[in-house]
This record gives sequence, structure tokens and C-alpha cells, in this order.
Amino acid sequence: MVLITGLNNLSHPNDAKGALHNARSDGYDFVTTNLPYCSSLCRGDITSLESRYWGTSVVGVVTSPESLVSMVQTTDIEKENKGEELIDALNGTPYDQKQAEVALSYMLDWAAHMNIPAVILPRIPNTNYINYGRFLASQALKSSANGIQLWVRMPFEKESVDAFRVVHKMCDGAANLGCILEFKSFRNSSDSLVEPMSLIHELIGSNLRAMSFHTSNFLVNKKGFPTLSKASQFLFIEVLKRIGRTCRVLVEGVSDLGLHDDALGMSGCLPHIQYLKFIRSKEDVASVLDTEEGKMEMGYLDHLQSALQPLGDNLEFSTYEVVSIS
Repeated sequence: MVLITGLNNLSHPNDAKGALHNARSDGYDFVTTNLPYCSSLCRGDITSLESRYWGTSVVGVVTSPESLVSMVQTTDIEKENKGEELIDALNGTPYDQKQAEVALSYMLDWAAHMNIPAVILPRIPNTNYINYGRFLASQALKSSANGIQLWVRMPFEKESVDAFRVVHKMCDGAANLGCILEFKSFRNSSDSLVEPMSLIHELIGSNLRAMSFHTSNFLVNKKGFPTLSKASQFLFIEVLKRIGRTCRVLVEGVSDLGLHDDALGMSGCLPHIQYLKFIRSKEDVASVLDTEEGKMEMGYLDHLQSALQPLGDNLEFSTYEVVSIS
């Protein structure tokens, strides 16, 4: 059983075909693409990329309209357009709130029209999240009918986990509303792992659907390749052992390793996927996920349902095509 990995590379934010071509060449399973927020934004990849790939290998990303963010390009993780300004507008003037709701609704409707199986939404503010929660409550039901998973960005911190759990309750525990954990680096200290381990236990029960590794979170070894601290490896392995069969792993950002182009691959992030898959292949992970019971279970599910791959095996029941067995 392999690790389902995706790539969110800033080089092709609005070109799903180009991004998928480069990512697939390096072994990634899916890519992300920025969702258009109005009808005037034309995209050539709508017709150039086959429809089957939109439904199996592309995840949409909600970003803020250009009018709300700086036009300066940056690779700073804190300054990338992750849609926070759009969520802030929900708490602004009635006009700003209306414009934000229109933009958010358009993006999700476009994703449904293109049969995109999952959409990544901005972080939930730790305070003043009532309007965002109301919007998600209305959209979760609609997106479920369209077979779309909603992945809300979640920083690896207690306040964000608590905020998501409250909002999830506001949405009546919608099954298609989950979170994508934004992983971060941790120090090699046993004391530093107490709180993260506690959060992981909470996340397991909070509909964790995916994990995000930004390229800036990786350390660099003596050979110039990306790696994680031992503490970070331990936490990642714990998540894999618990939900590795259904959790997607996303690499975000642009690599700054300084390696030769051949080593970086066509995506620019080849060493990152190689390292993550190396962690997945470790004995303590494989001994949990690759048991005979696990293999039998996946084969049974594949036989009973014709689901979207590689993203579809964890979608809601409404997307499954049940095969009648006589």
C-alpha cells in the first residue's frame, strides 16, 4: 500500500494540466489548483485537461481575490495567499461580508461543476469565527450532495484544534467537513512532544483528512536533501500508523535545496516525496498498515465500490458506485 501524496507548487497555481504533468512525472498522485472566484477569470486548462483527471487528481484551493491581497510574489509561508483575507472579510462591513460570501460560493460551485473531489479552505480564526462557521454549515450540506470533501487548514496548535471542533459542531458534525493539518518542525526533545502528541489524539477524532508539509519545514542533511527532525519523524509516523490508509499528504511551496535540476525532478520537489515515502516504508509503519488484514480490507472495498482514485476511496458514500454481487 503506497502513500497518497499531492503537490501544491506555486509555479502552476492556475494550470492544473501543467502542474499534474510535472507532479506525476515525479510520482505525486494529485495536485492542487487555485479556484477562480469570478466568471471573468478564464482558464485554458478547463478543456486541455481531461475531465477524468479533474475528478481524480485535482484538489481545489480557496484563495483571496487579488483586491484583498498584495500583488507581490513571495514564498514566505506566512505571506502566501491562503485565503485568510477572505475569511477576515466575513467579519467586515455588510458589503465586505456579501462580497466574500459570493466569492467563496462561486469557488465551491466551480469545483462542483468541474467534479473536483476535495477543496482546501482557509484557516478558522481562533476567535470571531461565527460567520465562517455559518457559511461552512450551509456549504457542507451542499458540497456533500455534490460529492466534495471540504478540508479546512489547521495549524498544529491547541487553539486551532479547539476552534475547528466548535465549528464542526456548528455544522452538525458534517462527515465531508474535515481538516488538513499544517505540519511544522519540532525540536528533538521529549518535553516538546507532550503537547503535540496530545493534539494528535484529539485530531484523530476530529475528522483529520490530510496533512500538509511546507518545503520550509524540512531540514537539510549533509548531502543537501530534505529531512525531518527525529521528533517530527516520530509525530508523522504516529499519524501514519493511526490513519495512514485514508490520510493524504500534501507538499506545499517551492524547493530551495540548491540541488541540481535532475535531482529536483520536473516538479522541483522530487526529493520531498522520496523522503516522505521512505518514512512510509519504515518497518514500524509497514507493520501496522501493510498487515494481511489491511490488504484484505482494501481489496474488499475496491471490489464493492468503483470510487474515484486516488482521492475517492475516502469520499462520502454518495459518490460510490455499488456493484451488485450475485
